[in-house]
Amino acid sequence: MQFNEYLQHDAMALAALAEKGEISEQDLLDLAIARAEAVNAQLNALIHPLYDMARAQINAGLSGPLAGVPSWSRISVRAPSHGQTGAEGPQRQGSL
Repeated sequence: MQFNEYLQHDAMALAALAEKGEISEQDLLDLAIARAEAVNAQLNALIHPLYDMARAQINAGLSGPLAGVPSWSRISVRAPSHGQTGAEGPQRQGSL
């Protein structure tokens, strides 16, 4: 599948293709990563990509209605350079 074809499908359609074996979860992830890398220089949206974690989740096995469909989420991170001290790491409660 090329990225222009990927764009023709919503998440449910991509999940159905993966479930039927018409595309692998790894191929869907590779498409998403390639596109993210292609546009991130302009967007500066991915500071700490977790591609290896995504691959590990695929290898561990997936289940659920959107299994194998890549998605992005925003996770704020406390960093000492922003005047924070103590527990640095992902924060899931919005902006700092």
